Amino acid sequence: MDHPSRWPDEPVPPGFVLAAGTTGLFVATVAAMAAHRPTHQALLMLTLVAAAASIRTTIPVAVCLGVFAWLFLTGFVVNDLGELRVHGGEDWLRLVVLLGSTWLVAHATRPPRGAVRVEPGFRRHTKDR
Repeated sequence: MDHPSRWPDEPVPPGFVLAAGTTGLFVATVAAMAAHRPTHQALLMLTLVAAAASIRTTIPVAVCLGVFAWLFLTGFVVNDLGELRVHGGEDWLRLVVLLGSTWLVAHATRPPRGAVRVEPGFRRHTKDR
């Protein structure tokens, strides 16, 4: 009986991750704006969404999600009406938090290099000599 392994050997396709992750970031941004959440709560929401979207993806895609999250946070939560303006150290700290969380999750959940997936119940047969 064939059972799929728990984790595939390949990362999740980048196009899917970017589309789903950006949609999740947009929804979280709109929710934070509608609820008039403080910036630190919106940062937490966007960090969680971006980190969750970075599971089993490549490092470049995770970094893109971190940058997208920072753009949403800076453009719509910190500044009203979509203005992208950097306000000094706080914005750079937010960027580091978002990039660090997405990179860390993507790095921690990627398949190990050279790993061989063994299906449950698989038995290696050897030739008798």
